[in-house]
Amino acid sequence: MRDGLQRFVVLGADLRTAYLLPMLPAFLSVYGMFWQLARRVTDSIGKACLAFYLFFMGSGLGFVYFLGSADSFAGIFTGFYTTPTNFVEKNIEWVNPIVDLLIPQRATLFGWCVLLPAVYLLWRFCYEGERRLWPWLAALVLPLPLLHTHSALALVLLCLVGGVYTLAQGPRRKTLLPWLGLAAVCGAAWLCQMLPTVLAQSLDGQHMLRLHFNWINGQDDGTLRDNYFWFYIKNIGLVYLLLIPAFLRAKPKQRWLYGGGLAILALAEFVVFQPNNYDNNKLLYVWHILGCILAAQLLVDIFAEVRALPWRALGLAACCFAGMFGSVLTVGREALSDYRQWSADDMALAVYIDENAGSDALFLTSDSHVTPVFALAGRRILCGSGSYVYYHGMDYSAEYNAMRALYETPDEDTLAAWDIGYAVFDSSVYAKFAADESWYAARYDVWYENAACRVYKIK
Repeated sequence: MRDGLQRFVVLGADLRTAYLLPMLPAFLSVYGMFWQLARRVTDSIGKACLAFYLFFMGSGLGFVYFLGSADSFAGIFTGFYTTPTNFVEKNIEWVNPIVDLLIPQRATLFGWCVLLPAVYLLWRFCYEGERRLWPWLAALVLPLPLLHTHSALALVLLCLVGGVYTLAQGPRRKTLLPWLGLAAVCGAAWLCQMLPTVLAQSLDGQHMLRLHFNWINGQDDGTLRDNYFWFYIKNIGLVYLLLIPAFLRAKPKQRWLYGGGLAILALAEFVVFQPNNYDNNKLLYVWHILGCILAAQLLVDIFAEVRALPWRALGLAACCFAGMFGSVLTVGREALSDYRQWSADDMALAVYIDENAGSDALFLTSDSHVTPVFALAGRRILCGSGSYVYYHGMDYSAEYNAMRALYETPDEDTLAAWDIGYAVFDSSVYAKFAADESWYAARYDVWYENAACRVYKIK
């Protein structure tokens, strides 16, 4: 993905355009294939449209917490990360998939742009009997473990349940051979990708794989922050309340497909696959995709039986309000937001570094994930944010300890050992460390300075 961005820059695109260009086809795939999957499963355009909005604009009951006063409601649009889909104080953790997953998390975007077409092909291959599609399904998902490991695991569970469905129809050579071909091709390719990465990280003692109940609602002492069902009712809302009647009303093939989602839910509720418990939502949202399809089918069928058109429209509108109002507010907040990642001084620093520092220069900075030295100028830094790769098993302790020592108790030997070329002092440094800038000022020249920072060049 980063290589793709660089190619667009080389071809003449500015950074913003280069960032957006590879995302556009991915978004088209995610949105388009979700709708196609829902239409194929429900055999209804109207149900597919409602399922689309229930997923991408669906939300729980978090908006209720903001109805107590005008100031509280206004805080949705003026506060920082206090939205009806991300209100941690009240244990609201079920975020809007557009603004909190697809836009900021490119791995999720590119994983889903493959996963959703794969589930569409799986439905046709397994539940509609189009066995000729297995080579296309296999070719499509070959890179999925490296694009998005959680999506690959979710697809495995969906395929396992689909395989059981095929066996339940009566094992025959013409139905089993395509499954064996799919398993052999994907198994060999995926194993080669995962052995040195995912599997190695899961078994290296970094707490990548462990038992933990009820996702982010479960605490390390085994207790729950909220009642199990209330947690999901207030987080997911209408769709969660409709799951049981929607499942009972569904057709047998639809139940089997949703059975794959239930397998995903069961695994994600008991096993954590990375140090950060929260990241299991990447599995839970695949279960939620299938739940939204069944819930939309139920709602359309129920209101189709209401003869009076005004009451039908009013009832469906009330359900849409209850199921989507929180996300409407969240997306509205994003549309009105005026957050700035970098100030004018940050950008001036990045320009100066880009024009005057060597491409292999190593900078001492804080471990802020938005430090302009790395994020804007693209230069190496001693220690980046642990949120990037720590949760994938990389140990940053040596770099972090060196960074802290070089700010709080600096010495020339440590600078030389790590081959530091420049030392940056800005607000992010002082916010985290008791930095001794006077030691650098007494020994080295100021290489760059503006109102936000000073940079010393190490001789």
